[in-house]
Amino acid sequence: KAHRYAGVPYALPPLGALRFTKPQPLPANFRYGSTGRSDFTSFASVCYQPTNYSAEPAEGQPQPPVPEQTEDCLYLNIWTPVAKAPPQGWPILFSIHGGWLQSGSAHQDPNADYSDLLAPREEGGAGFECIIVSPAYRLNIFGFLASDQLDTKSGKANFGFWDQRLALEWTVHNARSLGANADEITVTGISAGAQSAHAQLLYEFCRARVDASYRPHIKRCVFRSGSAMLPCKTLDEVAPQMEELCNQLGISVHDDLQRVAALRKVPASELVAVIPDMKMHTFRAVQDGGVAHGGFVDSDWGERTKDGSFAAWCNAENISFAFGELSDEAQEYRLVNAPSSHPLKQDLFLQLHNYYPAAVVEHLMGSYDIPGDAIKDLEVWADVFGLITADAQIYTAQRLLENYLRSLPPSRVLRYRIERRAALVDDSHPKEKGVFHGTDGVIFGF
Repeated sequence: KAHRYAGVPYALPPLGALRFTKPQPLPANFRYGSTGRSDFTSFASVCYQPTNYSAEPAEGQPQPPVPEQTEDCLYLNIWTPVAKAPPQGWPILFSIHGGWLQSGSAHQDPNADYSDLLAPREEGGAGFECIIVSPAYRLNIFGFLASDQLDTKSGKANFGFWDQRLALEWTVHNARSLGANADEITVTGISAGAQSAHAQLLYEFCRARVDASYRPHIKRCVFRSGSAMLPCKTLDEVAPQMEELCNQLGISVHDDLQRVAALRKVPASELVAVIPDMKMHTFRAVQDGGVAHGGFVDSDWGERTKDGSFAAWCNAENISFAFGELSDEAQEYRLVNAPSSHPLKQDLFLQLHNYYPAAVVEHLMGSYDIPGDAIKDLEVWADVFGLITADAQIYTAQRLLENYLRSLPPSRVLRYRIERRAALVDDSHPKEKGVFHGTDGVIFGF
C-alpha cells in the first residue's frame, strides 16, 4: 500500500538536563541505526500523558489499552507512496496530532494508519500522491510547563511547539532523501493539532517580521476543528501553576535554579501522575516574549491577525487555507474536565481558566447564560462547559479567522462543515452524540 518508516528520531532525547528545554537537533554525524532505535517498522512509545483527558469509550466498548509511554518521545512517523517520485518530488503533508496538547500520539493507532490514504486506487486506496510526516512532540508538563525561572536561551515555555518546529525543519532538510519537495508543504492537524499548525504559521509570520529575508516553509494549512485564535496566558499568569506543581511534588526550595534542578530529577512517571490532582491541570501555550526575544508565542498574534498584517503577509507568500468544523463539536468537550466540584460556577471558571487567561474567561462567562449554584445537575454544567469551549475553540474562533483573512482571494480560503458521520466510527464513538469532535478522522484519513 505504502512505505512506512516508524519511530524515526529527529532530535536528541529530551532527558535529564534537556528536560524543559528547547529540543536539540541530532549531531551532524548521526547515522540512523547506529545508536538507539534500529527497527523503523514498529511505532515508538508515546509521550507520557495523564488520564484526565480521556473520554469514556462508547457503551459496551472496552477501555482502550494504555500504550507504552516514555519521556524519550521525539520521533517521526513517515509514509511515502510506493510509486517512483516525480522529478520535482512529492508534496509533503505535515500532520500534527491533537489531544488538548496534553495527550495523543503521532497516529500510532492501526485504525489511523495513513497507508490506505496513499495506496493506489486500483488497490482500494485513495491514491493520495504525497508523503506524510507525523511528528510526536512533548505534551502536558513535559511540553508546556512554563516559567520565568527557566533559562531564556534554553526556552521558558512552549517546548512542544519547538519540537514541532524542529521536526518540520528536519523534514525540509531531508525532503530530497524522502523523494519529497520541500517547497510544497501543507501543515495540518485536528483540534490541538490545528492550533499547533496555526501556531507554526504564526511563528513563521513573526520570523518574517523580524527578518524580511525569511521565507516560510509552509505553503498551505488545513485546520480541522481548531485554531490558535484565542490569546495565550502570560508567564506571570502561569506562575501559580508552577507553585502548585512544586507543592504537589513536595519541592519546598524557592531558589529558582534549585527548583528547576529538583523538577528535572523527578521521575517522569511521578510528574505525570500528579497532573490529574492539580487545580491547574492543563499545560498550554504561553506568551514567552516571541521571536524577537528568542521565544515562540508573540503577545500580538491576535492584534496582527485583526489588523490585517497577517493576511497581507499570507497573500504575499501565496499561502492558502482550508478549515472547518463538525456539527456537534461540544459533545466531546463536555466529557472532559467539565465542572464537578461545588460551588459549580466557581469550578466552571476554574476549568475554563485551565484553557484561557482569566480576562478571557470573565468575558466568556459574561456572554452565556450560566446556571446558578442552586443547579446541582452535573449534566447541565457539562452542557454549558461543552458549549463555551466548542465556541471558543472552534465555532467562533474559526469565523473570526475567516473574517480576518477576507483580503485573500476566495479560492485561497476554503471553509467546510461536516454534518454526517461514517458508520465506520459507530463502534468507537457513541452514535447518539452525533457528528462530534474527532469523528471526521475516517474522512480525512481514508
